[in-house]
Amino acid sequence: RSLGTWRNTDKRPNWKSTFWRRSAPAIQTTDILHDNKLTHTDLKPENILFVNSDYSLIYNAEKKCNERRINDTTVRLVDFGSATFDHEHHSTVISTRHYRAPEVVLELGWSHPCDVWSIGCILFEYYQGFTLYQTHDNKEHLAMMERVQGAVPQRMIQRSRKQKYFQRGRLDWNEYSKAGRYVKAKCKPLREYLLSRGTEHQQLFHLLERMLEYEPSARISLSSTLGHPFVLPPHPPGRSHAWRHSCDMNR
Repeated sequence: RSLGTWRNTDKRPNWKSTFWRRSAPAIQTTDILHDNKLTHTDLKPENILFVNSDYSLIYNAEKKCNERRINDTTVRLVDFGSATFDHEHHSTVISTRHYRAPEVVLELGWSHPCDVWSIGCILFEYYQGFTLYQTHDNKEHLAMMERVQGAVPQRMIQRSRKQKYFQRGRLDWNEYSKAGRYVKAKCKPLREYLLSRGTEHQQLFHLLERMLEYEPSARISLSSTLGHPFVLPPHPPGRSHAWRHSCDMNR
């Protein structure tokens, strides 16, 4: 069963450990790919699968209904069919739309950071329970990005082969059109999606901001992600890489 069917709507005190157990394999496995000069190119919840989808029915007294709880939360990252070595031909368009990085939309070329963007979108989806960028159109996708993260950097606009999306250095977008109203209704600045002002929530959103940087060169690497405060809570010296090996993965 895909983690696309699971959403992190449980915000009890242990939510972070539950969230991380489901998120770690994509980060850890993709980091290994990057170490080996590979880009996955198609990261999405549907490619992160439970090893065993057996579940128990647990009664939720607050909601007054039974809920399915997965018995074994071990997961695997799958579908390496589109994985591309650094030296191989790079297709112009990669990734499923909702998880596609801005450099791909703008046809600026891509490398490992596009996987980081995809994982950022996945983590957001696990946290909130819905897709961050629900669209099937390039310009609308860019408008959504601007609504969530601010204006596309001028450097990226100037280098883009998609000048038809811009006018005078800005996205050619009418926020009062039907599409514009849709984007305004669907998207808001990233920090406004916080469900709590607690430290762990703030740490997660700081990580998301780093993973969803427009400029690929400014985007956090996955190796650095594994050392982020949200991922690595305080622990004794000498255990800085414990999380990297804490997940049951195929090798």
